[in-house]
Amino acid sequence: MLISIRGPSAQESTEFFNVTASCVHNMAYWFYSQKKYKEASDLVSLLCERLAAGPGGELELAVEKVHRCFKLHVESCRKAGHTALGLAAVTLWLRALRSQVSQHVAEPVAQWVRLKIDGARNGDEDLRLHTLKDGLADYPMDPELMVSLLSEELRGYKSVHGDTGQERYNTICDLLELCAEDSSLAHHRPAFLLELAQVLCYHDYSGQTECTALDAVQDCLRLLDSTSQVAESQECLLDIKAQALLWQYICTLEANMREGLEEQHRKEKLATQPGWTGIDYEPNDLNYEDKLHDDQSARDGICFTLAGEAGPMKGLDEALGLWKDLLSSSEVPSLNSSEQTVFSLHLLGSLFRLMGKPLQAIQSFLLVRHLCSSLGDHIWAAGALCHLTKVLFYLESPTYAKVTLQEAEAALQRADSSSEIYVLTDFCCQLLQSHLCRVTNQIEKGVQLLVNLLQHPSLQKSSKAWYLLKVQILQELSMFLRLPPSVLLPELYKQLQSHGWHNSETALTEAHKLLRSIVLLLLGNDVLSTSKATSDSRFVDNGENLLQKWQVLADLLSCSQDLISTLSRLGSVSEAKSFCLEGLRLAKTLHSMRHCADFLVRKAELETLRAEPQQCEDDLQYVVFLMESCTDFSAKSQQKEVKIKVSKGKRPNKKGKTPEFTPSPTDDFLKGVQFQFVETRDLTKHPGSPTVVPSSVKSLPQFVSHTIECTCPLCSDLILSLLSARWQVAQAENDPQCQALLRSALKRCQSITVRFTKRLNGLLNSKDGDLGIADELTAQVYQNIVSLSRPPNLPEGVLEDGLRFVSSRPANFPKYWMASLLLVKALDSIYKLATKYGGCISDLFVQVWGWKPQQEGKKATGVKGNITCYSALNSKRKGSNKNSVDLNDIFSQEESDSSLSSVLAKAQTPLRRDRSTSQSKPVISTVAKKSSVTVYSEEFPQPELEPRAPRRRKTRPVIKVDFSDSDLEMPDDTDNDPTWNGKKSMEHAKPGTRGRASSKSSVALVVSESDEDDLTTKSRSKKGRGTAKKVPKQSSSPAMQRRRPQGKVDNAPVEILRSIEEEPESLDLSIDELRASDTEDAKPSKGCKGQKSSKKEKVAECEILRRDTGGDLHGWATGTRQRETDTNIFNFSRLLSSLPDTFSVSDLDSVFTLLHEALESVAHFPPSALYSKLCQLLALCSGGQDPYMTALLVNESVAVTLRHQLLSEIHRKLRKLKKEGLGDLTDKLQYLSLDDHKDPRVQYLSQLEGLFQFPKQSIQAHSFKEQIQQIPANTAVCILTLADSQTRNPGDALLLCRLESGNAPVTVQIPTAQLKMPLSSALQEFDEIQKQQKAVNNLTDKKEWWEGRTALDNRMKALIQSLDEQVLGCWKGLLSPPCSTSALEEEAKGLSKALTLYGWRRTETALLKAILGGCRHLTQQHIHFLVQGFCTSKTEQAEELLQKAVDRLKLKMEPTEGHLVLILDKHLQKLPWESMPCLLTRSVTRLPSLHFLLHYGLLKKHQPQSTLVHGVDPKKTFYVLNPQSNLPGTEERFRDWFKNEPGWKGVIRSAPKSDEVQYALTKQDLYIYVGHGAGAHFLDAQTLQRLDCNAVVLLFGCSSAALAVRGDLEGAGIVLKYLMAGCPLVVGNLWDVTDREIDRYTVAFLQGWLKAGPGASLLKYLSESRQAPKLKYIIGAAPVAFGLPVALQ
Repeated sequence: MLISIRGPSAQESTEFFNVTASCVHNMAYWFYSQKKYKEASDLVSLLCERLAAGPGGELELAVEKVHRCFKLHVESCRKAGHTALGLAAVTLWLRALRSQVSQHVAEPVAQWVRLKIDGARNGDEDLRLHTLKDGLADYPMDPELMVSLLSEELRGYKSVHGDTGQERYNTICDLLELCAEDSSLAHHRPAFLLELAQVLCYHDYSGQTECTALDAVQDCLRLLDSTSQVAESQECLLDIKAQALLWQYICTLEANMREGLEEQHRKEKLATQPGWTGIDYEPNDLNYEDKLHDDQSARDGICFTLAGEAGPMKGLDEALGLWKDLLSSSEVPSLNSSEQTVFSLHLLGSLFRLMGKPLQAIQSFLLVRHLCSSLGDHIWAAGALCHLTKVLFYLESPTYAKVTLQEAEAALQRADSSSEIYVLTDFCCQLLQSHLCRVTNQIEKGVQLLVNLLQHPSLQKSSKAWYLLKVQILQELSMFLRLPPSVLLPELYKQLQSHGWHNSETALTEAHKLLRSIVLLLLGNDVLSTSKATSDSRFVDNGENLLQKWQVLADLLSCSQDLISTLSRLGSVSEAKSFCLEGLRLAKTLHSMRHCADFLVRKAELETLRAEPQQCEDDLQYVVFLMESCTDFSAKSQQKEVKIKVSKGKRPNKKGKTPEFTPSPTDDFLKGVQFQFVETRDLTKHPGSPTVVPSSVKSLPQFVSHTIECTCPLCSDLILSLLSARWQVAQAENDPQCQALLRSALKRCQSITVRFTKRLNGLLNSKDGDLGIADELTAQVYQNIVSLSRPPNLPEGVLEDGLRFVSSRPANFPKYWMASLLLVKALDSIYKLATKYGGCISDLFVQVWGWKPQQEGKKATGVKGNITCYSALNSKRKGSNKNSVDLNDIFSQEESDSSLSSVLAKAQTPLRRDRSTSQSKPVISTVAKKSSVTVYSEEFPQPELEPRAPRRRKTRPVIKVDFSDSDLEMPDDTDNDPTWNGKKSMEHAKPGTRGRASSKSSVALVVSESDEDDLTTKSRSKKGRGTAKKVPKQSSSPAMQRRRPQGKVDNAPVEILRSIEEEPESLDLSIDELRASDTEDAKPSKGCKGQKSSKKEKVAECEILRRDTGGDLHGWATGTRQRETDTNIFNFSRLLSSLPDTFSVSDLDSVFTLLHEALESVAHFPPSALYSKLCQLLALCSGGQDPYMTALLVNESVAVTLRHQLLSEIHRKLRKLKKEGLGDLTDKLQYLSLDDHKDPRVQYLSQLEGLFQFPKQSIQAHSFKEQIQQIPANTAVCILTLADSQTRNPGDALLLCRLESGNAPVTVQIPTAQLKMPLSSALQEFDEIQKQQKAVNNLTDKKEWWEGRTALDNRMKALIQSLDEQVLGCWKGLLSPPCSTSALEEEAKGLSKALTLYGWRRTETALLKAILGGCRHLTQQHIHFLVQGFCTSKTEQAEELLQKAVDRLKLKMEPTEGHLVLILDKHLQKLPWESMPCLLTRSVTRLPSLHFLLHYGLLKKHQPQSTLVHGVDPKKTFYVLNPQSNLPGTEERFRDWFKNEPGWKGVIRSAPKSDEVQYALTKQDLYIYVGHGAGAHFLDAQTLQRLDCNAVVLLFGCSSAALAVRGDLEGAGIVLKYLMAGCPLVVGNLWDVTDREIDRYTVAFLQGWLKAGPGASLLKYLSESRQAPKLKYIIGAAPVAFGLPVALQ
């Protein structure tokens, strides 16, 4: 049309052209709206070509019309899928703009970018190489204009939320080509080199360029330094330089992270190769969970010291300085890109925060605020102020945080409210306002703000920014839930509780879990090294991701630190350690020295709680290395200058092969050296010494001696100063001889507050600020000073100073520290009361409880002699061995003394040379008979109070046992003596695979007391049971018979002793036949007359420990070796003393008040150890005044950690059910309390949560009374706990509490220290028996082996009888089943009135009823003992009255078949109470607390089809037999039997799959495990506790029901996980057992029970089968049951 029209004027032509363009556009748009994209494109393309081909100069159309036409053309091409045509249209577009292209380039370039991104998504990879320079290649253009176009293209790619690395790289290549160093555009080159560095930092283009990101940054800095800076460009170049310094640090950090992850992947690949299992195999499961969480290589590769940190951080500090200079004026400087500078400053602040430099982060965010305010960008200014407020809250500076928060809110009011970022920032301000209200004690307002945020629908949005906000809300919620009820009122707590979180730990765990999910979503699996591949995403380096990456990692590290502290106080130390190791690995990946040191100090504190002093020492010494080493191990050799050469191209799509693992020099160095060069150990000490170097000769770190005004890099840094103080506290906690460090730490904390408050005031230009970041550490120092000193040695005034300091803190300050200090004050008050009245502390509580045991055979000492019992305690015990003599009298029996003294001569502890001869003698006599076996012991000097070296030391002295030729001679009557092994059996013993290489001389291992664990650990066999090495027939050399000189360590190979063969026999016997085998005496029966044992029989299989005989018993021992120096203030005297009449129970009121205040402050979310101690002491002070409150306190003192763990699991199940059951978004947000939910499963879990919940208000006995009434009929509950002080040694004050429905609780205190048999001595004897059992099992002679085992069996028998007669004595009747006869009630009421006349101290009917209920156990001596303890006068009449009542009841009362539930504390749970004569025939099970018993009641109600209700169907059985394939004898005994049982399914000689075990536990009725340990390897504890188990579980492995007790922590074991999962009954062994003996028990038990018919009770046969083994106590007493009684259907 235009061509056909001739001769119009210019004006007419322009007008006509405008009309034509409008018509064409409108018609094309109609086709576009009808989705006819090709037609629209074809129509408008003619117009676009005309516009591009027009004459130069001015545009023929207005710019807006040109944009409309070309945009329609491009969009039509894009929609039609013609990407190439669309790109060509963009080039026409740019040509059509002519001279105005530089002003209007944004829109066409945006379309160009969009087309390329769409093409790449559609698989057209070649388009990614195409840049605007390529598109305009046929049209010459000014280089300056081309640079402008390409720069705009680059900005377009950076604004895309996706991976545009290839496009950016190709564009930068064109830019660098145009801006060569020798060109006129060279001044643009530094900026583009910086862009290249950002791309190469996250992308691999090694095929196109040889330079790295760091090379690009270095070249950029070189050009900037060499460029002559004119005034106009100086500010811009300084801005670019600051950004280059920032990216130099980021590129270095990213390269280090990448290198570390690659190294980790190589190691993981090596670890998965066949032949390496990753962990040492142990048949016992006591340490299995700890080994899962342990990582010995966690420290490997941490070589970035404080000296090495200075280099990279110098760039960040220099960048901050440049920007401070640039932005110092009020005017906005000429920046390269204001938007980029704002973003970079945000990035700088986030990196400072991540790397532990909060003061520098504050300066960065202040610069962002200043620049954004100048630019009028109020949203970014508000965001920067929010980040600044968070840092100030971290520093515990609420005054300044309030000011910055007000500024943020004011900036937000001036911002545009239509964007999503505005809503996010507004929510962040509300959250920070809630935090401010909490710390300023405006709790109600803070809760309301928090609730509003929790209810807002926007919180459910699926984006990383909203997820991060939700994390912060959960963290704040966790802090609110920590507040005590006096601060967070019950109605406010209910508002928070209604959203699904009941305590701080669950909210914090949820936040941590969400943070990990964000990290996985943002960065993929590599950073967290997660085993479960939940995401294959890789980091996309565009937009907000660059900033969020560092913010999320900083939040994750901070949340991990909070979670570790929380879990450690709750007693879940193993779980806390796993989070600590994860945080350490992340900090190592980030090369953050400060975080590495922080997590190592935290790990050291956890090792102290676990009673692992050497591991704690190792971690602390590594921290010293990081902070004080002057070597920069991360420094790399200076590389040659690389010339930047880049070429466009496509990234290769193939993945490079992972190189083979070759340890780096750094890795070799770190693995080979233990950092003794830091001078933290005395290297002159012989490595074989079994003692830790005394603290007095240790070289303390240099920073300990730094003055308060020190300006070194460590002391002048806030976080490092805090770390050094925490290091001193951790060292003092681990080594009591370093208590002087606490004083130093206290001064350092005080100086930190003063010094850095001044610096903060300077940064914020104010003088009214405060800094409380060191407050909690200061409180910890005070608490440690007074706790480690103990009364009466408390430093004068320190306790009062600590209380004043904690009282002066804000209301939100953790109440844990106040409660800890109040506990020490209460203990001090108790001591002062005892001193005031001239008695022992145990006498104070005797007065409260009313029963004072009378010692037999001992005279009461005078008052004067007992006043100073505390101060003279240590010296008295060191110089006296009375206790050990008494103990031998209790346990010694003729049949055990003579045998064990000769047998254990081969397995005794070598005496230390400097040990005083006046020390307590060992419980077992160690005098050896004359023997041809010579025992060589090695002696090392050791001060008496020094701690032993840890068991993990690799160098240990070897104790040699040399056999002479006569040792191998056969006895006279070998044919008839089955105890003789013979030479052939010794020669045919299988060698262990884990011992050292055998030497030519015959060497046998003898276990020493100090090194037993280490030596026997090395002597384990691959199979885990008793092992042997071939002993050649060779006489020992004279050199080996000589005593080794002192100080030398024999590194000769160790040969492992063999176990003793037991004569083969068939185990297919009935229980009656097995009972008949009781006639087998201690000596094994002789063979049948005339029957000659064959060679094969002589090599019969050995009796093997189902737990490794050399396994360590560290979890069992609770510090019994320090008994001579025990300063337990409840164990001051074993002698009875009398208090004067002036003493009154009311004198303890002040103590009770202190303890009650402490308990009320922490009871809502109780720290495990502290809560337990407070409850015990309060119960001691309460006595019999309020029986319900006393019983409640005793019940609350047990299983505190377990309740926390179960509550967390219940919360997880509830939230999962709630998410699955709720439908639309409204339901998810507006759900009511879970109690109102209709789902029965949710109702059950809600009731269960309420049952285990800790009191949220003051502790009251009302609900406890209701719980007692819920105890099943005919069931009695007895709680036994030791009331100990703050030492790890058990006390001697036994609290026995009896609970039964329909009766008031009865609690008595038995001061066993005043009895012939203190409980601490019983515990010590038990530990000695277990240790000697290991020693005996290393003997080679069968006769000696049996003699030793029989002697130990007799000792166990004596111990059990002593528990019955000496410990419980007259009180064992309280363990009787309930009796509800009217005669008992009448007798109790009558006695209550009558005994009052005779001065009977406690006349409660419930107490007398409990005593009389066990009348069948009461002897005349017991009655006498009771009366002497209770009566103050007329004891003979009272005794006669009580005796007559007992005699009458014995005639009237019939034996009852009730059930007893034992609840035992962490010390008493290892003793075999069920085997006591008074309980041997009773139905007895164990439970962790009363809550678990009531839990079974709920289970019966909500799961009526469970095994607990309907009984066990023996046909629904799953078994696991010999899964490790190393118990051939056991497999042979049970294989055919198990396979032929109808309906039984299982696995033999192979490991079951996790799914099989889960199915067996949830769907079957009976689960039988016959193998090593408890089978924890086949079903991890976390999975187990989340099941809903139905099956009765029978675990016949070693220590399958044992609980490992470490330090002050509660016992932990797999059996507790079964109870948490709801198993009706779990049977297991309390200690290690040998295979054939426990097989005898198993056969007797299973055949007796399963063949007994319907209704047969399991517990009856569990008890009867104790007679089946030959060793009826060391084996027969090991099995116990947890749960409730079950029977066959």
